[in-house]
Amino acid sequence: MKILIVGGGMGGTILGNNLARRLAPELRTGKVQLTMLTASDKHMYQPGLLYLCLGRMTPDELYRDQASLLEPGIELQVDPVEEFQLDQNQVKTKSGKLHGYFKDRGIRDKVQLHYTLP
Repeated sequence: MKILIVGGGMGGTILGNNLARRLAPELRTGKVQLTMLTASDKHMYQPGLLYLCLGRMTPDELYRDQASLLEPGIELQVDPVEEFQLDQNQVKTKSGKLHGYFKDRGIRDKVQLHYTLP
């Protein structure tokens, strides 16, 4: 099964780490593949912007390597998604690569996605 996480922000990082911990045996055996697609290899701690304004942090303290924040078993690819192809269960990235993903019909039927990328 392929699980694809789009975005390496706070939500994507938390989701990826929780899935990696819960699916550790399946990740080790290759039964599950967990991939994160993101636009940058750096993760910015956005709440730190307040501390930056107050002089308590420097800009370089706001950033960490995204890979250092991820559990083992998560494949990180710096290649932002440009197109969601929901009818084909895949996304197209800036490099032109297509990534397929697992589709849970029960969840998809309950949620309608209406989103257009600029």
